[in-house]
Amino acid sequence: METATRLALALDREDYEGAAALLAPGCTYRIGTEAFEGPAAIVASYRENGEWVKRAIDAVEYESEVREDPGGAVITYRDRLEHAGRRHTHTCEQRIRVDGAGRVCEIEHRDLPGERESLDAFFTGTGVKRETAGAETGRRRRP
Repeated sequence: METATRLALALDREDYEGAAALLAPGCTYRIGTEAFEGPAAIVASYRENGEWVKRAIDAVEYESEVREDPGGAVITYRDRLEHAGRRHTHTCEQRIRVDGAGRVCEIEHRDLPGERESLDAFFTGTGVKRETAGAETGRRRRP
C-alpha cells in the first residue's frame, strides 16, 4: 500500500519523474481497450493529459486516497476542476498491483458510474473542447 500511496501523491503533485521511478519496467496500464506498457509510455499518458488540463481548464486541484484491495490497492482520484466560473469534481479509480520488489507492475483504470457523463456535461457547459479524443483530466487517458 505504501507504493500505491507514493504513486498517488506523485501524480497529485504532477511529479512524473517520481511516478516513473515507482513503476516496474514491464508495468502495464489498462484503460478501456487501450493499454500502455513500460514507465515511459505510462508516464507520457499522464503527462500529456496533465498538460492538456493546464491549457484547457482555468484551475485544477488533484487529490487522492488509497485503500487496500486483494492483491494490491485501489487509488481513488478526485480532480477538482474550475472553468468559466463553474466547478466540477471528477472521480475515478485505479487498481494497482505491486511486485515483489515494491514497484507497480499493473494499473487498471476504472470509470465510476455516471462520472464520464458528468464530466462530458461539464465540458459541454463550459465550452471546453478536447484537443484529442483521448484528453480527459490529468489522471487518465480515454480511448
